[in-house]
This record gives sequence, structure tokens and C-alpha cells, in this order.
Amino acid sequence: MQSFHQIAAALAVGVIAGANVPARAVAIAIEPSAAGVVWRVEDSGPGLDNEQRSRLGERFFRVLGSGQPGSGLGWSIVRRIAERSGAQVRLGRSGSLGGLQVELVWPVDAAHAAR
Repeated sequence: MQSFHQIAAALAVGVIAGANVPARAVAIAIEPSAAGVVWRVEDSGPGLDNEQRSRLGERFFRVLGSGQPGSGLGWSIVRRIAERSGAQVRLGRSGSLGGLQVELVWPVDAAHAAR
């Protein structure tokens, strides 16, 4: 469970501070799936283009023009913790809010091991 809490904290900070947009909506859902447990975080910010999404998680990569402080390590940490705990990180555009959508998928075996 420690891995889940570390990822949850890192994602919460990233989503809340990720875009310089006032009054942004954020939705969080946790649900079972055939693959395991899916934790989804979506926002109504500007989102990321394909190139930015492909680079997210590289150490020190920052989305230019976001106006947010930081070193560019948050997503790298999320990806490393997910990898160590057997989870998969998926990035895309939110169908309901229009911004970034992040899905963390813990396979059934990894979800049971985290207990």
C-alpha cells in the first residue's frame, strides 16, 4: 500500500499544480477491472499533446510555458514507483473534462500483493 500512497501523493500534487488555470475541475475514480484495479485522475486543464505525453516521466522534463515551479522529477518518481509495484501508467486526454487523463492500472496480482 505504501507504493499506492506515494503515487497518489505525487499525482495529487502534479494534477493540482500542473497547469496555470484557475478554477480547474479534477475528477478521481478508483474502480475494479478485468485487468486489476484502475485509479483514474482527470482534469479540465489544457492537457498535453502527444509529444509532451511521450516525454512525461523523463527526469527533469518540464512542459514549457506552464508557469509552475518544480524540477521536473514528479512524473519520473510516479513512473518508477509504478514500475516497482507492478502498475502501468497510461496517459491520454480526458473524454469528460478535456484535460489530462492519467490511469494507473494495478494488475490483480500486484493489487493483492499491496495489501
